[in-house]
Amino acid sequence: MNPQETEQVIARDELWVPTAERVNISTTNVRLETTVKQKEETFQVVIDVIKNSTCFKAFTISADVPEILMQQFWYTITKIKDSESYEFLLADKKCVIDAEVFRKILDICPRKEGEDFTEVQNDEDTLTFLIDLGYSGPLHKYTNMFVDHMHQPWRTLAACINKCLSGKTASNDKLRKSRIDILWGMFYRENVDYPSLIWEDIAYQIDHRREKKSRRKNMPYPRFTKVIIDYFLSKLKSLKKLKFQHFHTIKDDGVVSRLKFVRMGEDF
Repeated sequence: MNPQETEQVIARDELWVPTAERVNISTTNVRLETTVKQKEETFQVVIDVIKNSTCFKAFTISADVPEILMQQFWYTITKIKDSESYEFLLADKKCVIDAEVFRKILDICPRKEGEDFTEVQNDEDTLTFLIDLGYSGPLHKYTNMFVDHMHQPWRTLAACINKCLSGKTASNDKLRKSRIDILWGMFYRENVDYPSLIWEDIAYQIDHRREKKSRRKNMPYPRFTKVIIDYFLSKLKSLKKLKFQHFHTIKDDGVVSRLKFVRMGEDF
């Protein structure tokens, strides 16, 4: 772009999202590198488990999109009254997304056509599941669980679920109920609606994104934000003609490619 075009783009982007309202693109929700053969056997086992799950694509999917559209997504998205859908702007185009659209984006469907997804566990059964995995710490309810108190390889799998499917901007040492459900689905190879569970957490961040400073300052789910935007850009051909300054690419994604583990006693 020449200097005049650059100035015009900057002015346009300022109208979409004022500079003062823009947030840091966080390093959460990273990609899992699955092509590198791992020397750490536990990590390699976990990668193989994920590869054989219908949720595999959620760990690896990404896209290249303009950064300003990522900012605009989180600046404009709001829940549509009396519905489970959300609307947001891309440039001047209004888009609507919900769990069903997100499922299409991740391209994750039941194993067999016409087959319903498996219902996830209730709170009591979730606690029993964690105990049955050999959880080593005190556990009176699942909200008290810590990933570091889990046995291998479930500790590694839980860590990968948090790192790749989470939008947390703080510690990754606990699992929300929806992520325990993902772990449960992988453990038992159940036909779980993984996109719906992930979307549940994204919707929570949307609804509560201004309650904490960390949420106001950091963009959660950058990788999933990109694939959502890329999906709608593919349908809004006119936006592809616009010029943009900066893109957030696949190379900008955080990547889980190596994990190192420390032995935690005789029961390792």
